[in-house]
Amino acid sequence: MDPAGIIDQRPELLWANPRHSSFAALVLPLGEVEELLAPPVGSKLRQRGSFALLQTRPASWTRAEQIVRSVRATTITAPDTFAAEQPRHALRDALLEVVHDLVSPEPNTEIRRPRATQSWRRIVIAADQYLRAHMDRPIYTEELCDALAVSTSTLADAFRAVFDITPHRFLKLRRMTMVRAELQSLEGPAPLVKSVVLSHGFWHLGQFAHDYRNTFGETPSETLKRTRS
Repeated sequence: MDPAGIIDQRPELLWANPRHSSFAALVLPLGEVEELLAPPVGSKLRQRGSFALLQTRPASWTRAEQIVRSVRATTITAPDTFAAEQPRHALRDALLEVVHDLVSPEPNTEIRRPRATQSWRRIVIAADQYLRAHMDRPIYTEELCDALAVSTSTLADAFRAVFDITPHRFLKLRRMTMVRAELQSLEGPAPLVKSVVLSHGFWHLGQFAHDYRNTFGETPSETLKRTRS
């Protein structure tokens, strides 16, 4: 699949191996490699016409595989899911994060929480101000990077240093909290849980229900039922 196609929601299958394989091919326009993936300095991904065989961490590969399988299952069981804007944004965000994790950091590199510097604190403060100014809608990593004029890796370093969490995880928890707030609202008729979940970018309903329960101790339906009763 060509990740660049995700930009305009027209993904293209370039090549498929019908046999079991532990390899994957990633093709990106050179001008978008830095912006989308922020590969490490010196990476061959920065060089026009070059290629590199990367050994990824097993956890990163497993997560990428899970996302692809989940997308395939969703398109079969609920083919209209990605016709909506928010699920497309969320899928793009998840794919970019997992691909970034596959190409960086270099294999066998220990990931440590960086020390919070003043510059990273300023980035986090600016991110907080931007999120507070847009409380009415979901925000994704790429939009936040554009708004703050920082790269994906810089934003990730800032969030890890200050919060010990990735921006993707932080924004996902924010969207999950927004879902909970809407389910707990008493304004108007009771909403449909599925509609609320999809409108906040959660396209895999089963995974969302699992994550929601682990976070809040109850299912979305239980939240809605308890609020309305």
